[in-house]
Amino acid sequence: MAAQVVDTIERDVLIAAPPRRVWDVITQTRHMGTWFGMPEPTSADFRPGGWVVFDHEEFGEIPVLIEEIEAPRRFSYWWALVGAGKGTRPTDGNRTLVTFTLTEEGDGTRLRVVESGITAVRADDAELEARFKDNTEGWTIVTEDLRKRVEEVLSAAG
Repeated sequence: MAAQVVDTIERDVLIAAPPRRVWDVITQTRHMGTWFGMPEPTSADFRPGGWVVFDHEEFGEIPVLIEEIEAPRRFSYWWALVGAGKGTRPTDGNRTLVTFTLTEEGDGTRLRVVESGITAVRADDAELEARFKDNTEGWTIVTEDLRKRVEEVLSAAG
């Protein structure tokens, strides 16, 4: 295992909105693509065991398998770390778990995103290091985009 790769990537951001509003932006299909850098999902079966498929301009289809939904506090899904974006479905040996946790903090919501299971992925060190680096940068961008999207939705709601 490459020394620079650890098992989890963690990011958090404070969003000036109640948990329900943040939850809606994370989980409603009309919002999902906006913070994930793509259009709406091409399909969505939003329940544990259901599939959501994103069509990313750069990476192609990204299928995710929903693991857990605890509205409005916790949402998690599996996705393929290796081969991601080429329609690869998450399976043992290629997948990581992405978990969104929402905690009320003052007048806002602390959103924490954790991608875990990275060291269990079967890949050569160079590929695993590249995916870890890409996702570490990606989650930094996504958490900020999520914050901005929630603020846009709140502004539009007046």
